[in-house]
Amino acid sequence: MRRSDGGMISFEHDGVHHLLMIGGAGSKPAVQLPHHKYIKIPDGTWFTNEHSMYNLSSRKWNNPSIIGQCIPPAASFIIEKINNTRAILFGGIRDDAKDNFTNNIYILEISISTVFWQCIKKPEAIDQWPVGRWLHAGAIIITGSDCPMLVISGGRDKNDDTLDDCWIFNITQHSWIKLDAPHSVSKRSNHSLSVFIMSPHCVWIITAGGYADTRRTLVTNPNIVMLTELVTNTKGEWTVGDTLDTNGMNNEEYKKKYQQQLQTGRRIWLEEYQKPRKGDTADIEQTVQALMKSLEEKEREAQVYHQQLEQKEREEAEKEQEIRRYRHQLQEKDREHQEGATGEG
Repeated sequence: MRRSDGGMISFEHDGVHHLLMIGGAGSKPAVQLPHHKYIKIPDGTWFTNEHSMYNLSSRKWNNPSIIGQCIPPAASFIIEKINNTRAILFGGIRDDAKDNFTNNIYILEISISTVFWQCIKKPEAIDQWPVGRWLHAGAIIITGSDCPMLVISGGRDKNDDTLDDCWIFNITQHSWIKLDAPHSVSKRSNHSLSVFIMSPHCVWIITAGGYADTRRTLVTNPNIVMLTELVTNTKGEWTVGDTLDTNGMNNEEYKKKYQQQLQTGRRIWLEEYQKPRKGDTADIEQTVQALMKSLEEKEREAQVYHQQLEQKEREEAEKEQEIRRYRHQLQEKDREHQEGATGEG
């Protein structure tokens, strides 16, 4: 089906890279695939949740199987890759007319032939949850192996108003935290968002472009590109630090801070890397030393074995030489015996 406003992520399987395309809105499908949904809305647009997988090596398309609580036909959501086999999807506009702007979270488990879906809806007892939206932006923050996060900002709500908020979703705990970001950062739609990890405790969010309001007024300088600093407080919670516009990012003070943050980040990452891992009995250096010692012992054992093998080869050669001498002596005695018998005759 020809469509736009869907989602696409890349992943690798057995050394081959693939693209997975999900959902979107477009023209009437020429073929409606089984196990997928296609719905036409009053303006003639078709919505779908069709899954299409493209093999970059063979350049062929296929349609993986769908398991679990798959998203209904939808468009204008965000989908971000957590790792090579997992992704997260949030928001979007659905096909139905009733409350068609969703705030559900979907977790995807991806393989070469199957996509497993898990839907996470807002619990009734929880107020800290973003409203449904579309045309928003998002990115994944990974500062450690056990706690990936999704950051989102802006978009439009069910009234088509431009949203002015920024949130972080803890993918492990299934909980949202609202960030106190400036309006110049969070109030926009159709924009792009990316993150730069400075250290396990400092992340820079880069927000670029988009519309500032529903009249499709483009964001202008100096706010076209904004840099927002996220840092952890004493409780380990993420909070908003400094925010810089295009002018701020070009001054010398920012450049000095950038260099300081890089140096601090390198030091923190090095300290984190050198810490003994949970469940390990030795740190990395001790492990390497133990492996080197084991390797040296194996090399010594190999040398002894090689010497023993050479000794056996020498002994075998000496035995073979002794056998040849013994055969030669037998042959000499046979000739002497034959010559003696001939002389007597």
